[in-house]
Amino acid sequence: MTDPNVPPVGGGQDPANIPPQPPPGAYPPPAAYPPPAQGGYPPPQQAGYPPPQQGGYPPPGGYPPPGAMPPAPGYSTAQYAEIPGMGPVKLASFGNRVLGYLVDIGVLIIPMIILYAIFAAIFIKSATYSYNIDPVTGDITTSGGAGSGAFVTFIVFFLVAVFAPIAYFVVMIAIRGQTVGGMVMGIKCVRQEDGGLLGYPRAIKRYALPFLVGLIPFVGGLLSLGVYFSPLWDDGKRLQGYHDKWAQDLVIALK
Repeated sequence: MTDPNVPPVGGGQDPANIPPQPPPGAYPPPAAYPPPAQGGYPPPQQAGYPPPQQGGYPPPGGYPPPGAMPPAPGYSTAQYAEIPGMGPVKLASFGNRVLGYLVDIGVLIIPMIILYAIFAAIFIKSATYSYNIDPVTGDITTSGGAGSGAFVTFIVFFLVAVFAPIAYFVVMIAIRGQTVGGMVMGIKCVRQEDGGLLGYPRAIKRYALPFLVGLIPFVGGLLSLGVYFSPLWDDGKRLQGYHDKWAQDLVIALK
């Protein structure tokens, strides 16, 4: 007989006192978790980092803006000149002026070669001797030779060879402001005070200077060449040669 005051061996409960267990599947389902508050988790704040200011990041300080640096000593950066009534105009570069002059030489040299051939033939014909023998007496007489006709031919050819190129430049610059070379290179010679055409008086002055200094014996050719190269050392930085300053003109670029 079992003593009710003595616990069973193994420390277990009395089987008679163990309450019956519910069958499998009879446990009540666990309570559902409460739904999250309306809207769930709060959305992240709109845009993280603030946007950059209008125009991007500011330029680093301490540096001058482009074009503000002074030009290197000895170099002219002047490419424009102010003409009243026209505003800033682009000046023709010295290289374009030289190329335009070379085009003009090509334009002039062809008719000059034709004129040279004509005058040479006239000179040779006027300087030719002819011999006549008298059949009775046998005397020999001559006619022709380098007389007045040959001299006149030489003078005419000399004047044409010297003044035809001058007339070409003067007339073209006076009435158009451009020679054929200037048209090809897109440059034009204008009055510096208003951008108008030079006209004949100032066009003559422009080409008279290199012509007159070219007449000086021995050094005239070099002096005339120096006049045409003088825009390179224009202290006014307007690319004006001595002949440009005397005629008060500017050579501008049209393109």
